[in-house]
Amino acid sequence: MRFNTQMAEELIRNDAIMFDPEGGWTLNTHRRYPDAPRSPFYIDLRAPLRSRPRFRRKAARYMEQLIWESGIFFHCISDAPQAVTPLVVALSDMTDFPMISPRLAAKDHGLEKEIDGFWKAGQSVIVIDDLRTSGRTLEEIIDLYRCNGLVVSACLTLIDRAANEDDPHIGDVPYIAGFRWSELLYFCRDQQIVTYELYDRCIRYPAELQAYVDTHESIRATSSV
Repeated sequence: MRFNTQMAEELIRNDAIMFDPEGGWTLNTHRRYPDAPRSPFYIDLRAPLRSRPRFRRKAARYMEQLIWESGIFFHCISDAPQAVTPLVVALSDMTDFPMISPRLAAKDHGLEKEIDGFWKAGQSVIVIDDLRTSGRTLEEIIDLYRCNGLVVSACLTLIDRAANEDDPHIGDVPYIAGFRWSELLYFCRDQQIVTYELYDRCIRYPAELQAYVDTHESIRATSSV
């Protein structure tokens, strides 16, 4: 899918992309690695998808176009709770495809369901998230759905900020992103939203963070032997 300038402008206009070259932000990865380098940028789709209905509708239409252009076959759509949930609800309303949701922390009361919604074993599902960073959450959802007899046709995100943007899979499942983070950064530089220096810092950051994680995972593995 070619770069969509209008949607990129919507992301910036609705504060989904922010920059802080001085302080930076901590990410989910910092829960496990609190001393990892802080991010000079932050992508927040949770707030605008909830509080700005016009942006939510535009994002849902954009994801709908991405799905149809991909040619993926599916019976239902799934969110990766919870940042993207409002977008997937809107997408379900627009397309009439039923929505299901995984419970990564399964209930221990009531029906004790692992999956919310109506579905049948053997049906196919596409899983939608806001971002890909490591892909671990999507991998967990794929495993949960497969254990319950569902077929995961593909995973989609609005933005891919993984260190390896060229990987078209989550495990063995096809993966599609609306935007690569490098493309959005280039757009921000071209529009003079960020300086060349900040652009360079931001473009290097995903690989720097992944290198930090890989190094410390190796240290942990060695010390546990």
